[in-house]
Amino acid sequence: MKKFLMLLFCLSMIHNLVVAQRDTILYVDAAYTGSTQNGSSANPYKTIRQALDRRAQMGVSGMTTNEQIIVKSGEYYPKGSDMIIINRTNCGYNGKWLTIKSQVPFAATIHGDSLYKTRFASIVSFTDSAQYVKLYNFTIEHIRNNPDSTRWKNTNGTYTATHPTVMATYNGQPVRTPYGDTVYESQKDVKFGIQIVSDSRHINIFDNDISDISWTSQVNPLTADSLLTEAQKKIVRNAWPNDNCGPLNVLGSDSNAMRDITLDGNEIHHCIPGWTEGVTVNGYVDTFKVVNNLVHDIKNIGIVAAGNYTWVVDPANGFSTPSNQNYSRNGTISDNIVYNCVSPIAASAGIYLDGTRSVLVERNQVYNNHVGISVGNETASSHSGGHIIRNNIVYDNTWTGMVLGSNAYNAWVENVKVLNNTFYRNNTRAATLLPKKDGNGLVIIQNGVAQPETFGDGGEFITQRLSNSSDAPGAKIVFQNNIVRSRKGSPVTVLAPFKTDSYSSSSLTVSNIKTLLDWNYNLYYIEPGYNNSINYDFASAGFTGNTYNFANYKTTVGLDSASVAPEYATAPSPDPVFAGGTSFPGRYALVSGSLAYNIGNTSSSNSGSDDFVYHTRIQGGRIDAGALEYCVSGSVARPSASISTAVINVENSCSVFPNPVINELNIKLNRTTKDMTQIQFFDISGRLLSNRKVQVYEGTNLVRINNFRQAGFVSGNYFVKVSTSTGSQTFKITVQ
Repeated sequence: MKKFLMLLFCLSMIHNLVVAQRDTILYVDAAYTGSTQNGSSANPYKTIRQALDRRAQMGVSGMTTNEQIIVKSGEYYPKGSDMIIINRTNCGYNGKWLTIKSQVPFAATIHGDSLYKTRFASIVSFTDSAQYVKLYNFTIEHIRNNPDSTRWKNTNGTYTATHPTVMATYNGQPVRTPYGDTVYESQKDVKFGIQIVSDSRHINIFDNDISDISWTSQVNPLTADSLLTEAQKKIVRNAWPNDNCGPLNVLGSDSNAMRDITLDGNEIHHCIPGWTEGVTVNGYVDTFKVVNNLVHDIKNIGIVAAGNYTWVVDPANGFSTPSNQNYSRNGTISDNIVYNCVSPIAASAGIYLDGTRSVLVERNQVYNNHVGISVGNETASSHSGGHIIRNNIVYDNTWTGMVLGSNAYNAWVENVKVLNNTFYRNNTRAATLLPKKDGNGLVIIQNGVAQPETFGDGGEFITQRLSNSSDAPGAKIVFQNNIVRSRKGSPVTVLAPFKTDSYSSSSLTVSNIKTLLDWNYNLYYIEPGYNNSINYDFASAGFTGNTYNFANYKTTVGLDSASVAPEYATAPSPDPVFAGGTSFPGRYALVSGSLAYNIGNTSSSNSGSDDFVYHTRIQGGRIDAGALEYCVSGSVARPSASISTAVINVENSCSVFPNPVINELNIKLNRTTKDMTQIQFFDISGRLLSNRKVQVYEGTNLVRINNFRQAGFVSGNYFVKVSTSTGSQTFKITVQ
C-alpha cells in the first residue's frame, strides 16, 4: 500500500512539473545564431513552424490561459518542409487564445518565395479544426504559382499527362481565352497568402500587410498598369479560370460549419489573383466579419462573400461541404476602403455578394473600381439574398455604382434592402486593363494594341435577374432613402430585362413590378443641363412609352412616388444637396436645407442607428436620404480625457471617443491633405500592443476601432498614439 501511495505521489509530482514547465510564450528570431533553441527570449526558435511544433508537443488541452508566439523582426522564408500550418494540435483551445504576432508591428516579414515548388501552398494556413487563433501585425508578401507543376487531363479522365491533351468545353463548345487561345483541362497550381479552410473557427486576422501575391511570375503586381507592356497586359488578360492566387482566402470546406471568422484592419494591396479575389469568404461559413480593411490595387474583385460554387462540394478536391450548406452567411462587411480593384478579365466590383446570404454591407468607401457594389449569383439554378446594404459612399467607379441581380440561367437575387447610400457620379468610362471584345468574346486589336473597354450607359444603378413574390413571398427588392447623383449624360438607373419564373421582360407591368420592387423616398439628382437625356432607362425591361424623364417614369413604371428628382436646365449655385469641396467624406455632407433633408421613409427599420461617420441616424425628426445625416451641432460625443505629447496642430486635429471604451473606439482626425496615419496601442507600462495603418483624406475622417475584446484588451488603462506626417498625439483611454 505504501508503495502504491508513493507511486501516486511521484506521478503527481511529475504532472505538476510538466504543468509548471508549460511554455505559454514562445519566441522566434530568424537571425538567431545560437546552438540552443528552446523558444525562450534568449534562445528563440528560428522558424515559426518550430514554435508551432513545440505547441503540438505540449498539447493544447493543457492551456489554462491565453498563450503567445512572439516573432522578432526579420525576414522569414518558410519552405515546403516547414510551412506555417495552424491546426487542431497547435492552436488555441476551449476559449483560450493563441496569439501569433510580430513583436514590432510589420517588422516580421513572411515571404512566400521558398514555396514556389510546393503545390497548393499558403504562406500562412489555418486548417483541420484550428480554433482560437489571432494573427497580428505581420507583413506577408510575394508568392507565385508554379506552372511547371500543372497536371494535364488524359483522355481516360486521369490527370497525369505531361502536356495539354483534352480541350475544355462549355455547352459543347471549346473554351477559349479572349485572345482565342484554346483552354485545356488541367489541374494547375493554386497558392495563397493567408488561407483559412476546413472547419476552422474563432480565427482573427488583425492588422497585417498582405501584398505582391500573383498567379504569374511574368508580371510584377507592383508595376503600375500604365507601365505594363502590351505583352504583359496580354498575360494577365489571358488567365485561365484555374489561374488563381488568393491574398486572403476563407473557404468552409468541411461537413461542419466554419464559424466566427474576423478579418480586421488589414491592408491587402497590389496583387494579381487571377480569377479569385483580394479577400474571399466562400463555402460553408457561418458568421464572419470583414471590417476596417484597406483593399486596393487588386486586379480583380476587392472583397467577395460567395456561395453555390459546385467545385466546393466536389469530394475529388478533398472537400466534404454539404451541397445544401454551400454558401457563406450571417456576415458583416463594414468600414472598409476599397479602390482600384479592376480586373483585366471581366468587370469587377469593389465589394461583391455572390451567392451568399444574409450579409450586412455598411459604411464602406468604394471608388475607382469597375463596379462599386454588386449583388449577384453566378451559379445557374440557385438563388441568394437577405442582404442589407446601407450607409455606403460609392463614387467614381468606371461602369456603375451598383449592379443588383443574377447573371446566371434560372438564378436570381431576392430580399435585398438598399438603404441610405450615396451613389455619386459613377460611370466615369475610364480606360482600364479590361479589353473591349467583339461579338465572339475576342479582344479587339488595332495596330497591335488591344482596345480598352470604356463601358456605355451604365449609370449609377443597374438591375437584372431579381426574384418576385411568387418565388419568395415578401422578398421584395427595397431601394429607399438613397441619393443617386448622375454623371454628365449618363442615366440614373438602368433596368435590364427580368427573367424570373413568373415574369418575362415582355410581361412586366406597373401592377406586377410592385410585387418585385419597393423603390421610394430617394433623391435622384441629375447632372444639370441633361434633363432631356436618358435619365431613367426602363425600356429594356419591356416598358413602352417615355420612361426617360422623372414624371413619365413614375407614371409609366409606377415606382418612386415619394422620391425627389430635380431636373435643372443649368447648374444651381450653391449646390442644393452637397457641401462640396475636395475632402472626404465632407464633400458628401448635406448642406443646410439640402433637398435630401428629411425625405426618407419614416417607417424604415433597417437603416441602422448611425450614419457613415457614426452620427445619430435620425436628426430633425425624420431620416435624411444618403449616407450622411445632416448633422445637428453637438450630436457627437467628445473624449472625456486625453493627454497630448505633440499636438498635430489645429487644422490637423485629432480626438478619440467614447472614453471609457466598452468594445469600440472612434478616432476623429481633421486633415488638410491626404495622408497615411499610424494608430498604435500601448499598455500603461509603454509596451506596444497593436499597430495599424489607415489612409485618411482632406477634411474630417472617422476611424473606427472595434472588437476590443476579441483583440485581447482587458479592462484597464491604455495609451493610443495617432501619428501622421505632421506630428503625433497620444490619448489615455480606459477600457471597461
